[in-house]
Amino acid sequence: MCAGGTRDAAARNDLLTGGGTCVEGAEVVVGVQPALDGVVAKLQRGAQVADIGCGTGQSTFIMAKAFPSSTFVGYDFHEPSIAHATAYARTNGAENVRFEVAKAKDFPARDLDLVTCFDVLHDLGDPVGAAAHIHRALKSDGTWMLMEPLAGDATEDNLGPV
Repeated sequence: MCAGGTRDAAARNDLLTGGGTCVEGAEVVVGVQPALDGVVAKLQRGAQVADIGCGTGQSTFIMAKAFPSSTFVGYDFHEPSIAHATAYARTNGAENVRFEVAKAKDFPARDLDLVTCFDVLHDLGDPVGAAAHIHRALKSDGTWMLMEPLAGDATEDNLGPV
């Protein structure tokens, strides 16, 4: 979490509507993306972005708000989450974002500048198939931003209280 961040839903909504400055997830925009060579410049100019496993779209909204010249599509296989994200986008004037039901290994987008996966790859039924599909969907100079939790290599290393 970034300094001064919060997990509070009202504060998260403030960021999405322009009132907040830092929430959980927003550190991706100010901390992680700048570490990726040339990604922020592409996003500022206008990039095509897919957010895979977006759930209700919060990460997608944060990025779309930060980079209004870019186009963001959030994909998730869970229809109710996509319905929620779509309704939120309609009521909050998110012009550069849309949501579609699709699996990580067969989403329709091509020629992408950036693909993001936030805490999702380890949950996929076919992570290797998803990775191969993401690679094919990227432009030759595209970037895959993958963020996963710290975990051990063996199942028993990951058991216990959260």
